[in-house]
Amino acid sequence: MIGKAQQNYWKLKAVDAIESSNDALTAEDRDYLINGLIMDNDLKQILLSGNEIKDNSQKLIALQQT
Repeated sequence: MIGKAQQNYWKLKAVDAIESSNDALTAEDRDYLINGLIMDNDLKQILLSGNEIKDNSQKLIALQQT
């Protein structure tokens, strides 16, 4: 897996840079970006699972505020 990440370093770096610079990136846009840049299915699965974690975190924060 580390080798796959090393082979895709610049693509992963691009995804990270875009996510860091744009809080308004929707989950759909993030999925589109990842699917367009990353060809390795294992890496895609790891990156796309981040949407689920982020969504759950936002739901927990919203519940705590009520």
